[in-house]
Amino acid sequence: MTRKFDRRTLLQTGLVAAGVAASATSVIAQHAPAKLSTHALDTYRGTKAAGIRIDFSRKDGDVWKLLKTVTADENGRVDEQGPLMTADTIAVGRYELLFYVEEYYKRAGVKLTDPAFLDTVPVRFAIFDAKQSYHVPLYFSPWGILSYRGS
Repeated sequence: MTRKFDRRTLLQTGLVAAGVAASATSVIAQHAPAKLSTHALDTYRGTKAAGIRIDFSRKDGDVWKLLKTVTADENGRVDEQGPLMTADTIAVGRYELLFYVEEYYKRAGVKLTDPAFLDTVPVRFAIFDAKQSYHVPLYFSPWGILSYRGS
């Protein structure tokens, strides 16, 4: 038996599914302590971006204030140095991760244009709920970037 769906039924089904998914995410987030983490992947060389320098800042009025500078480990993560923010320090606000892409590629011996197309890459994002975890990765090459909110 085939059932014909009209737009209204399809929309309602989608809204219900989205609500269920959001509820599940909220329940999971309530059980894990909140944190902020990142990692970097070099899509040009197909590797984890070991050694990339990352500045972490918070917007205070019109100014970005540096909170810490970290270096990615062999897995392209900063986990060994601890999360960028933990449940004790995470706060609602605007933040920036500044990835030193040109410096990373020069150290790796990759031939870049002069000047390099990308030098530092800022990823600006908001923490809107201090009870949730945020993972903000960067996938990058000498010519492009991709970032998103992960879990």
